[in-house]
Amino acid sequence: MKRFFRLPTSGSAALLLLPSISIADPLSEADWSGTYFGGNLDFHRGVPDGSGLISVHAGIDRAMGNTVLGGEVEVSDADAGAPGGTIDWMTRGKLRAGMAYGRTLFYATAGGVRAESSTGPEYGLLAGAGVEYRLIGRWTVGGEVLTHHFPNFDGAESYDVQTVSARVSFRF
Repeated sequence: MKRFFRLPTSGSAALLLLPSISIADPLSEADWSGTYFGGNLDFHRGVPDGSGLISVHAGIDRAMGNTVLGGEVEVSDADAGAPGGTIDWMTRGKLRAGMAYGRTLFYATAGGVRAESSTGPEYGLLAGAGVEYRLIGRWTVGGEVLTHHFPNFDGAESYDVQTVSARVSFRF
């Protein structure tokens, strides 16, 4: 019976001492420069059919102090309803600018979007904001909100789509 209580007690003591051990966090001042790729799960508003998009993205960032500038290309399998048909694919080209605070990057983004619809290609603009958090290693998680504006969708009227994305990326 003594042995049973001794093991949990020594384990508890080790857990109590763990916070007092000082180990430097190599990513507390993360370098945001470099290339990355990843995937998103996008939820959209303004689209009659369909509730989510699956996207892949790739980009490059350059950190200059706390300022981070970069660009990204993203391709989405939309398969969603739209005025006069469906949107099958969306391709986005984005520029992004942000401020890094240690392991967290806050950014604004703007660019162009091409939607491949059942009525042909449609072109528009996008703008938004996001946040990215650097995990241990080279992985990041984040979220992004975008508004897509198509000024002349299917030759009829302007059309807006908003997306909210949960993102995972791997940085090189």
